[in-house]
Amino acid sequence: MSRSRISALLAVSMAALALGACGESPEDEARDSGKDIGKAIAEFQLADSAEAAGAAIDDFRAAVTNLDEETRERVADQVDTQAGSLDDAIEAVQAAQASADADALQSAQDDLKQAGQDLRAQAQAFQSTNNSVAVAFWEGVEEGYDDEID
Repeated sequence: MSRSRISALLAVSMAALALGACGESPEDEARDSGKDIGKAIAEFQLADSAEAAGAAIDDFRAAVTNLDEETRERVADQVDTQAGSLDDAIEAVQAAQASADADALQSAQDDLKQAGQDLRAQAQAFQSTNNSVAVAFWEGVEEGYDDEID
């Protein structure tokens, strides 16, 4: 192999390593976080038992906890807009599970599903911001939700 060919291969290899070491962009991280949250929200829709609803709640809370700081800061106002109804629905499911009232649990699960659908519907509206991290996050929410539902 010629010296110039070896130099060229080395240069390409070094460039690939350098790019690989850069990590994900803030937008990539936001999209990934959004997908995790979207998947967890979709689990609310798919839950057909108290156990499945509980697992969906756990997955949702874990996804929210795992949001990186930059994404959290960029979407805080938008998330707060929806958080109240979703938190209320989650608490109602947990209270109904604790009471073992089947009718109350079914009603609470229906409300949780509706809150999840509302959040999914809002995800597209929230993409109208000029903030690329927030847009990527909400696109991720849509993608994660839609991937699970389809």
